[in-house]
Order: sequence, then structure tokens, then C-alpha cells
Amino acid sequence: MKKAFTLLEIIIVTVVMGILVSALFFRDTLTYDAQKIYLARDYVISLIANTEKKAFNNDNYRLYYNSSDINDKLLSKYFFKNFYHIRIFKDTDNGIKMFIFRDSPDSGYDNDIKDFYQKETLLSPEGLYYSGKFNENGYPDRTESVAKLNLTSSFGIESVQDGSGNSDINLLFDRFGNIYLNEGKQGADAGDVYIYDSTERPVITDYYDILLTDKYGKCLKIRIKKYGSIEKLSC
Repeated sequence: MKKAFTLLEIIIVTVVMGILVSALFFRDTLTYDAQKIYLARDYVISLIANTEKKAFNNDNYRLYYNSSDINDKLLSKYFFKNFYHIRIFKDTDNGIKMFIFRDSPDSGYDNDIKDFYQKETLLSPEGLYYSGKFNENGYPDRTESVAKLNLTSSFGIESVQDGSGNSDINLLFDRFGNIYLNEGKQGADAGDVYIYDSTERPVITDYYDILLTDKYGKCLKIRIKKYGSIEKLSC
């Protein structure tokens, strides 16, 4: 006759099985968490490609203004401000956030929060703001935004910079495939877009790198080449 398990043996087996299951779950969770940076890179690349496509299908060039309205005149004079933008930056709460927008001709980006969201920030096909900043005074609720544009809360990204170490990246796309960089000229235009300045607002003529780093210190690189082709690289 076989000896039955004692209560103590059953308890020991149950505890051991629980430890093994917990260890496997933790390992799988950690592995998935560590892979999020790859998802983040693919997501940023998809947004860049989508914004390029929008720019190709949009004509911002206006040699003449249509009315005496000051904004209409400015839009003719500074048509390049209305290019499609992607901005990636580290916010005051240390979160890495993205915006996709088209700048008004009469102001720098994000000068007036209400105006910025009503007139400048693009909407997703679902009608959500392409904004990684939300649930703050003047900004939309999380439910009104594309929440994945908060790269820190969505993917664990803790640092973003370009190949020169700049942590505030603002790319502009025109309809001819040109991509302009984020070194806004200070002074006369207060840092607004100024595409004619060859040193302060250069067009990409070779490549431009964006480096994403996660909380584990892993770094992946997005290389944007002339006319918008993109490579995935390690740092």
C-alpha cells in the first residue's frame, strides 16, 4: 500500500511550485520590460515615416497672401513655419515626450497652450492629440491624447539626444523630402524656424542620429538619412 503525502509535504511542494512560478513570471516580465526599447524605436520610426508622408502630400508654399489679415500675411512670408514638426524632449518631470504639430506663423511653438492645442497639434485618425504631455494644467487629458507619445511611461525611455548631445529635438519636414534640424536661430526670430540660415537651421545633407536610452542603460540609435530613409543601429 502506497504511503499518502503528509500535509507538511503537500505544503512544501506547494511553496516550491509557487516560488518556481514566481521566478518564471519575474524573468518573463523582466525580459519583456527590457525589450520595450526596441518597441519604442520602432514606434518613433513609424511616426517619422508617417509625418514624412503627410508632408509630401501638403503644399505650404504661398508666394502671395490672400487677404489683409496679419496671420495670412505671415503665413505667406513665413510659410516654412507651417511645415510638419516632430519634437522629442525631456520635460520638467524628466519624462521623454513627443509632439507632432504644425507651427502657427505668428508664434513660436508651445507659446500659448490653449492656442497650441486648438490650432497646431495634429490629431490622430482616432481624433486624439499627438501629444505626449497630458493631465497637466492647460494640457488635454490622457484620454484625449496619444498616450504612447510619453516614451517614459509607455516604454521606459529615460534619455533622448541627438549625435551632438542635444536633448531637445525638433525635426521639420517639407513636401520635397527635405528634413530640417532643431538648432533654432536665437535673437531676431526668438528660436523660431528659420530655414534660410545655413548654420542655425541646416537641412540634413548626410544623416542625423537620435539616441534612445532606457532605464537599464541600453541605447539604440535611429539614423535618419538625407531625404528620409531610416536605419536601425546600436549606439
